[in-house]
Amino acid sequence: EPIKGIVVARNRGVLEATGKWLAFFDDDQLADRNWLRELFSAAEEHQVRSVGGAVHLQLPEGCERRVRPLVRTLLGESRWSEATTPYTRSTSPGAGNWLMERSLALEVGLFQAANQGRNEDSDLYRRICLAGEASWFVPAAIVQHIITPDRLQEAYLLRLARIVGEFVAQRELSLDGRAKFLVIWLLKGVRAGLVCFPRWLVARMLGWKEATLELRCLLEIQR
Repeated sequence: EPIKGIVVARNRGVLEATGKWLAFFDDDQLADRNWLRELFSAAEEHQVRSVGGAVHLQLPEGCERRVRPLVRTLLGESRWSEATTPYTRSTSPGAGNWLMERSLALEVGLFQAANQGRNEDSDLYRRICLAGEASWFVPAAIVQHIITPDRLQEAYLLRLARIVGEFVAQRELSLDGRAKFLVIWLLKGVRAGLVCFPRWLVARMLGWKEATLELRCLLEIQR
């Protein structure tokens, strides 16, 4: 593919593929030996055209930080449930662990850079939802996401949180319409000011570094 970028690379793969199914995961991940078998078995069992698996984090060797849940999610962790279950609007498959029928990708449109060159997988899932197609989460289909030390830096995580917040707002606007969207985000703003910000202040004063970072990321997402 002469044009650089993950979105055009994935789309080239979709267009060049000749099989019925497409499986995605990234170059900074290691797949479990049963990964594909688990995904395909779930797709067959539940008669769906889209299934995603669990992403576990492999933190840097010697890292003793107790990384908080929201930060782990920003880093790509996906462990929504211990049982195979349908995805919802607030949980979605990602291109780091996803099996779908090629025909589905062609029907709803290929990957598109949603914002700042990211969230192309969440945008594709949004269009799959709008098409009325169900997607299932398969916890036994596991890939390990290798996290390098630079990805644990505060500046990197806050930038990720801002990007996620922008995309969540775009997604909810498209799904809910302007009136409902404004009400939801007004309520989120009130919650951020009355709940999240005071909790961040307390965590910062007490020196709880990981809790402070998590709450700062949450405020960035909701602002």
